[in-house]
Amino acid sequence: MPAVRPTNPRVFKNWASKHACTRASPLVCVNQALAVELNVLSRSRELEGKAVNALSYERTVAVSSCLRFCADIADLYMNLGL
Repeated sequence: MPAVRPTNPRVFKNWASKHACTRASPLVCVNQALAVELNVLSRSRELEGKAVNALSYERTVAVSSCLRFCADIADLYMNLGL
C-alpha cells in the first residue's frame, strides 16, 4: 500500500471559495481509515456482482470523506439503532 502524504497547506487557503466546485478537498481526510475499510467492502461487493451494494458503500465513502469530524463506526451503529 502506498504511503499517504499529508495535505499541502496551500490547499486549505481556498475553503472559503464561493463555488463548491472550486474548493479543494484534502487528500487525507479525518475519516481516512474508515474510507479505506469501506472501499474494501465496496470492492468485495463489486466482485460478487452486487453493483447496487457496491454503490452504497461508495456513496458512504464520499459522504464520510467530506465530514469535518471523525466518524466512529460504533457511534454510527448506535445512532442507527443497530
